[in-house]
Amino acid sequence: MTDPVVLVLLCLAVAGMTRALVIEKPFAWWRKLIKDAWGEDSNVTYLVNCVFCTGFWVGVAMTWTTYNLHAQPLWLAFLTVWAIFAVAPHIADR
Repeated sequence: MTDPVVLVLLCLAVAGMTRALVIEKPFAWWRKLIKDAWGEDSNVTYLVNCVFCTGFWVGVAMTWTTYNLHAQPLWLAFLTVWAIFAVAPHIADR
């Protein structure tokens, strides 16, 4: 993964997926499921509502996958979708 383009794409994709999991409405069911299963004050509930915590684990998983798939085209397409998701809200606000 020495290609700088893949690295930038990976960083943006991690940011996009983290935003989706922690903030966006389509994944509210996931946060509610965790809260109902583990309780409102649990560390697991905190983890799924914390951008830094979730971002770390999303980053670990996506970096590992990118490294092991050697940036195959289908995986790069997946990263591109999440990277767009990270950037699009900032462009739409202008």
